[in-house]
Amino acid sequence: MRGLSLSGFVLLLLFITSISSLLSACGWRLRGGVDLPPVMAKTYIQGVAPFSELGVQLKNTLNSADAKVVSDAKQATASLIIMGNELTRRVLALDNSGRASEYELNYVLRFKVLGENGRELVPAQSVTATRDYLFDPDAILAKSDEEARLRKDMLRLAVQQMFFRINASLRVSARQTDNNN
Repeated sequence: MRGLSLSGFVLLLLFITSISSLLSACGWRLRGGVDLPPVMAKTYIQGVAPFSELGVQLKNTLNSADAKVVSDAKQATASLIIMGNELTRRVLALDNSGRASEYELNYVLRFKVLGENGRELVPAQSVTATRDYLFDPDAILAKSDEEARLRKDMLRLAVQQMFFRINASLRVSARQTDNNN
C-alpha cells in the first residue's frame, strides 16, 4: 500500500481544518460541553465545599464553559446556590438466600441561581439521576468499584443537566426581557 503524497496530505489536512472550522462556526460542541449566557461569566458557588467531588465538578464545568469561579460573592455576576445533594441506595431484588442482588442508586441535586442584586434568575429546582446495577456478594470489591464509577457518572450527569437547565432558563428570561423592551 502506497503512502500519501505530500499534496494528498496537504489536501487531507485542509479538508480536516475546513470541517473543524465549519463545525465550530455553527456552534457545535462535543457532547457534554455547556454553553452559558454572559450573566454566568463570574460565578460564585455556595452550599458545597470547593474541594469536594461536587465542588470540583462544578468548577471544572464552569471553567470549560469559559466562566470564572470567584471566591467572593461581591465579585460575581451570578451565584449558584446548591441547596442540597443527596445520594440514596435501595435494594431492588433479593437472591434465593435473601441477600441483595440488585440495587438502585438515586442522586438528587437541588439548586437555584441568583443575580448580582440577589434577584432570583433561576428558581429552585432539582435534577435527578438514577441507575441500577446487579450485585454479586461473591465479588464485593468489583461491585464496590462499579458502584463508585456509577456514583461519579451520576454526579457528572446531574451537574451537566443542571447547567443545561440553567442555560435554558437564562436564555428564555433574556428573550422575554428583549421582547418586553
